[in-house]
Amino acid sequence: MVDFLIGTAEDHTSAHGGDFREVPLALLKELLDDGLMEIGELGESGFEAWEEPADQILGKFKRACDACD
Repeated sequence: MVDFLIGTAEDHTSAHGGDFREVPLALLKELLDDGLMEIGELGESGFEAWEEPADQILGKFKRACDACD
């Protein structure tokens, strides 16, 4: 799902300008704020949601995505 969202954002910003990363980050922030989504990682107990506030989670997520280029 995230891959599709990023691809759609790239297409949109290619046609209209801007930074494609802002589109999925804004949507993810809304989903996190509304409690409709959690971001985390796989740990020893299975999925472990990140417990930081949404802004910190988004920063952590953005850094992880940037590290993957």
